[in-house]
Amino acid sequence: MALSSIILAGGGGSRLWPLSTPTRPKPFVDVFALGGPSLFHSTLDRMERCLPEAPIRVVCSPSLAPLVTHSFGERSRRDHLDIILEPEARNTAPAILLAALECLDGDEDAILAVLPADHLIQEEQIFQRALQAAVSEARQGNIVLLGIVPTKAETGYGYIETDPGATRMQATPVIQFVEKPDQYLAQRYLDSGRFFWNSGMFVFRARTMVDAFEQLRPDLLDAVQRHRRGEQGAFAACASISIDYAVMEHFSNKVVIPADLGWCDVGSWNALHDLAQADKHGNAAFGGVTLKDCANTYVRAHDKPVLVMGIQDAVVVDAADGLLVMRKTRDLKAGLAQMARNQQPVLDQSPSTKPDEEPRREERPWGRFSVMSQTPNSKTKRLEVDPGQRTSLQMHHHREEQWVIVEGRARIVKGSDILNLKPGDSVRINRGERHRIENPGTDVLVIIEVQMGTLLIESDVVRFKDDYGRVATDEAVQRLPGESFSA
Repeated sequence: MALSSIILAGGGGSRLWPLSTPTRPKPFVDVFALGGPSLFHSTLDRMERCLPEAPIRVVCSPSLAPLVTHSFGERSRRDHLDIILEPEARNTAPAILLAALECLDGDEDAILAVLPADHLIQEEQIFQRALQAAVSEARQGNIVLLGIVPTKAETGYGYIETDPGATRMQATPVIQFVEKPDQYLAQRYLDSGRFFWNSGMFVFRARTMVDAFEQLRPDLLDAVQRHRRGEQGAFAACASISIDYAVMEHFSNKVVIPADLGWCDVGSWNALHDLAQADKHGNAAFGGVTLKDCANTYVRAHDKPVLVMGIQDAVVVDAADGLLVMRKTRDLKAGLAQMARNQQPVLDQSPSTKPDEEPRREERPWGRFSVMSQTPNSKTKRLEVDPGQRTSLQMHHHREEQWVIVEGRARIVKGSDILNLKPGDSVRINRGERHRIENPGTDVLVIIEVQMGTLLIESDVVRFKDDYGRVATDEAVQRLPGESFSA
């Protein structure tokens, strides 16, 4: 009976805007501003330690796969890491069902430990014990939830109700799920001792979950199965619904294991403020921030000095993709909806054919880029190519490019030539010319790229060879003279 760790790495990147965006959502950013690992990286580390024999499978969209692959890095258990692609974001129910069906292919008795990619868990030993207890319950046909013993009357979480006398680390039948309460109800839940925060972490047999979908949501099961058979658009036809609504509220054999995990979903700027080390006035500041006459305020600077004066109970976040100033009591989601109605491009960073709708910053499998400036006929970008990585062999129809090496060493394919360049060197790539950048060194390669043309969009690219599976076939591409790369 094999056990797998399933990490859900979806989400639209809006809850911590502007730090988190669709192209680089919360699991993959430095939310604590301490220069440490991302929440996703920490989740990988935690599962490798807590379930060392279990392979890790990450459910994510194709656009986030490069971030996931980059986080895999050079881990010693790389062969235990895998990605399950969901072509469309359809909430947790279709994602979990897809993972369950994938795991059933290899083992009819497979057990899955499903957890979000972006939660904070500070009590790792207790978490490991809770997982072990949950696996034992799952073997008996139960769907097991990890419940969090509440520490305050929290209105931002859903709750799980149990019978009186529920004991920590002991499986207890679930009576019902409760939506996010108001302050009065949250206090009553806390005082009762029989309500626990819903962490969104589950353990179950894959067969148990698939059978539950067959009984409760056969429409979703049919759609996901058709997707797995290769039917285009089948997954997109799934209802966007959470696992709680689709299955858990109606499934009879469900239990919760309450635990003190030092848990937080890091789901808002208020949550980050609560986790930060504040000064005597309740302020938390990161980066080049100066505060004067402020109280209970969270301020985060990006690449410029920030002065905040005479405010309280506020959030101020300057990031590469936007600036947020709001009272802590306001609803960020409502503000982002207003921005979307105003057609602000920062809210929709999916691939576009319009230059003003494209992302200012984006992760790629080989590294990342950021847009420094743009005019109607030129665009200046900073490229960072990670050690040992390289871009695709490609060409552009509508632009030429000038590259200047700033840091590191570059190996450049330019037409039929191979160029080895150092800081200060430059090279021009003509329109229609095949080219590629490789970083053969051990430090990050930094290049300033100036694009010139009449249509400067990311979709103007034809890939001939790619290490990351972004071309269908390489058979038609001839190896260039002197090229020693493997395709």
